[in-house]
Amino acid sequence: MQQHTLAFKVRTGTEELAAALLCSYEPPRLKIDDHTSLLATAVFISGDQVVRSIEVEGDLAAVSRHLATDPNIRKVEGQLVQYLAEPYDLADPMAARASFQRRLMKQVGTIGPDTRIASESRLSRLAVKFPIPAGTAEQVARLLAGTGESSFPECDVFVRLAIFAQGDSTLVGIVTTDGTIDQSLDLLAGSPVVEELAGTWLGDSAPTVQSELTNRIRAELEANLMTTILERDNAGTPAR
Repeated sequence: MQQHTLAFKVRTGTEELAAALLCSYEPPRLKIDDHTSLLATAVFISGDQVVRSIEVEGDLAAVSRHLATDPNIRKVEGQLVQYLAEPYDLADPMAARASFQRRLMKQVGTIGPDTRIASESRLSRLAVKFPIPAGTAEQVARLLAGTGESSFPECDVFVRLAIFAQGDSTLVGIVTTDGTIDQSLDLLAGSPVVEELAGTWLGDSAPTVQSELTNRIRAELEANLMTTILERDNAGTPAR
């Protein structure tokens, strides 16, 4: 399973219209070919920033071509384009593919298992827009690259954090979990990787007492949770 994330901005004043559109569109065809399928989709919004996370089995290029031509996606994109901060010509396949590539975020770090695990509970997804200073995304990406493989402490819930960057100012964490929001935030706040990441925006204001630092990070994560406006599993039905 691969996880990919797209990010784009909508024009100021159109956030509610864009959210209303994206929370109710018909899903695309999920089986793309014998080797490629869409497994899950989640869409989040915070201010004018929209993030779409997709879980894929197979080839991303095939997914890109598929989404550019699927009638349900073309319909919602045709309605969404009027709200985009960077609109494009929907009738031009090259422009559609270029827009997809422009929205595609780069994965820069992962904490937790990198494959889906069997779970009696349905997995759900959260998104956190990390409040890093403008112009520091590349620096943070280098920091994350140096952490190697990381994991959360052993616990009763499954949590995976995948961190994605776009440009030099946008850093988003997609959390996949079979636990609650509180359980997920507690695990994230106690992670050494997230603690190091938080140092980029807390700076000298970071508490020196460990328990206070963990509580501060948790509060910051909760304050920067994006609003989930759509979540679908591989049956095309709401995941929660």
